[in-house]
Amino acid sequence: MKIIPTSEQIQYVKNLLDKGMGNRGSFDGDYYKRLFGFIGEIIIHDLLGTKRPTDLSKPDNGYDLIVNNKKYDVKVAIRNTPYKQYYDHNIAAYQINYNVDGYIFLSYNQNNGEFTICGIISKKDFLEHSKFYREGDEFIGACRVLLTIKCDCYKIKTKHLTKFRNIETFIKCL
Repeated sequence: MKIIPTSEQIQYVKNLLDKGMGNRGSFDGDYYKRLFGFIGEIIIHDLLGTKRPTDLSKPDNGYDLIVNNKKYDVKVAIRNTPYKQYYDHNIAAYQINYNVDGYIFLSYNQNNGEFTICGIISKKDFLEHSKFYREGDEFIGACRVLLTIKCDCYKIKTKHLTKFRNIETFIKCL
């Protein structure tokens, strides 16, 4: 499911970040990464009709939204290409013990400004199907280039995510 963020969504996040929000702890990323990570989160909130965050300065305890009494963490990967089904999705190892029920993965194509909602997975299934990598480990990426892991993380293949074609089926997955 592909989505172009609205100018209002982008401005909403920029306003929060311009107030110094988004620096909540370790591994926050630079302004650009925080901007598109939070825009992805806002897109999901707006699709689901849940309340947007108004303060990004405090730790979020590992989750970005609650739907049907389940806590979800929204993860956005920034890429230079359109999303491909064979891409991996990552979670930093230090985040794996957060109290969440599941993950929603998005991919952002910085060349055309498009977000793709890649899929959703329960934390239990994520732990069962992901592979742990240590900082410095090398692997062959989707682009068939040798890449080096920048921090301890868990990687999962898209084939393990529940995918959907529209917002109705997305909501049913939650």
